[in-house]
Amino acid sequence: MSIMTRFTVKVLALVVAGAAVAAGVAHADTIVYNNSTNYLGTFLNAGALSAAGDEFGDQITLDPNTTQRWLTQLSVDYYCSGSRSGDEKAEIRIYANDGAETIAGSGIRVPKTLLFDSGTPDSLVSGFNQFVISGQYFHVPDSFTWTVQFTGITGTETNGIGLLLGDPPQVGSSYSDYWEKVGTTWTLKTVSGTPINFSAQVLAVVPEPTTLSFGLLAGLMGMGYWGYRRAQKRS
Repeated sequence: MSIMTRFTVKVLALVVAGAAVAAGVAHADTIVYNNSTNYLGTFLNAGALSAAGDEFGDQITLDPNTTQRWLTQLSVDYYCSGSRSGDEKAEIRIYANDGAETIAGSGIRVPKTLLFDSGTPDSLVSGFNQFVISGQYFHVPDSFTWTVQFTGITGTETNGIGLLLGDPPQVGSSYSDYWEKVGTTWTLKTVSGTPINFSAQVLAVVPEPTTLSFGLLAGLMGMGYWGYRRAQKRS
């Protein structure tokens, strides 16, 4: 590799590193949806759904007063009874609501495009707990649906495992219904007299052009430094 090539590689590394570091330091996570404090004292029974490996979840709308739409964390509250076999698990998914309209002209669209899948299901822990999806960084629309797919739930456990209900959301909004996916079919459901808003929280950030510019400037400054060092060595 020539001296010029080695120098170019170093410069590019500095530019990229400068931009990445600046972006990481400047952006703080913001709560763009929060329904984790107004617990209704009950949860939606997951038994009938989990036995078939179906999914159910909530369509939420993020805080309209913010522009943070790069999701960094999703936390979902659940309850699991003490009588469990140890095989109970759950998988989290996030979908864009860009499918067909439920009723023509309604504007309500079913979840379709998969934006995120937690992959390997997490084991459930007895009592009140959370599923926490963190360390992610991907763009989400203003409104989207997250779901949970419970597996390994049988017998008496069907009455003791589910997602906590809370209402109203403190940040953002959600209708008092939920999505259920059986096989490939999505259905919007309600429970009479009970607002079905699952207890959850979403954190997000927004990339800022000024931060990126700062990172590029840091890289260019590094390029100038390396050029100066080479000139000194040659003189």
